[in-house]
This record gives sequence, structure tokens and C-alpha cells, in this order.
Amino acid sequence: MIVSYLSRHGVKVNFWLLRYKMIGYLRQYRTLTTEENGKSGGLYYGYVVFTGLGVVLLILGAVFAETPFF
Repeated sequence: MIVSYLSRHGVKVNFWLLRYKMIGYLRQYRTLTTEENGKSGGLYYGYVVFTGLGVVLLILGAVFAETPFF
């Protein structure tokens, strides 16, 4: 959804390298929505929250797993 928003607003999106450029597109999305609305868009916060939640759950899974990952 972030990429489609950027495409509609004239940003060239490289779909072949999307996985590697997602952080850059996220910054552009935040900049565009901040300029338009005065605050970051909701998709930005959703991405940040769920990425952080994924990291926390990964760490908890590694700590409380019965067989060690490392």
C-alpha cells in the first residue's frame, strides 16, 4: 500500500528491488505524508510497530525455546 501511494504521487518504484529498497520508500512515504497532512501516515506507524513486534517475538522465541537456536 505504501508503494502504491508513492506511485500515485509520482515516485518511481523499482519493483525488482522492492525488498532491498523498502526502508527508503518508507522514508519517502513519511516525508510525503508529513508535507501533505502535517503528520506521518498511518501505514508508516503500522510498519514500524509490526516490525518492532516481530523482533520482540523473535527474541522471546529464542529465549524461551526448548531447543536452543544458537
